[in-house]
Amino acid sequence: MKHPDFSRPLRLPAAALVTVLALLLLSACGGRKATPLPEAFPRIDVPEAEYVTVDSTLTPLAVNKAAETRVRPSDGRTQWVDLIYPSFAPSAVYLTLQRVAPDSLDHILKGLALKMQRNTNGAPGELTTILSDGGWDCRMVVTPTTPVCPVQVVAIAPDSAMTLFGTLYLNRPFVEPNDSIRPVIDAVARDLTYMLQCLK
Repeated sequence: MKHPDFSRPLRLPAAALVTVLALLLLSACGGRKATPLPEAFPRIDVPEAEYVTVDSTLTPLAVNKAAETRVRPSDGRTQWVDLIYPSFAPSAVYLTLQRVAPDSLDHILKGLALKMQRNTNGAPGELTTILSDGGWDCRMVVTPTTPVCPVQVVAIAPDSAMTLFGTLYLNRPFVEPNDSIRPVIDAVARDLTYMLQCLK
């Protein structure tokens, strides 16, 4: 049985070649535009900067009145507070207030620093230092390019007997550009700055 020789070029008549090329060009023009259309993102309603004081049992907290505040039961040493903004849902701010013994403060602060570092995943950020009205030593880190936890806070009471740790957790698809949720980051950073300033 004689096998075909594929090493030799296929010769088509000129008219057939022109017809094949014309069909290919026509099939490529499916009526779609060659330039990409702009992609729109839903508008995010940012709440006004209006605040109320919430009694968290360990220390009062000034929170945005538009946020649904959930104060979870305390064991006397630890208090958890969740701030859910309806327009940002299901994203939320999670706060932890903790009473600490003076000899364990260094250990706790090292643990919080490590947690913050892991949450940012090495992304560059903006550090803000705040001394509250009540003398709390506060830090806020904003890392806009971090996909999950772009805003984090840590604060130490003046007597070093209590710490506050908080983070904005963005529950959203990673494919969504961070630019589209920058208003959320800015609004939460604004509200947490006010909260830190008001700590007594």
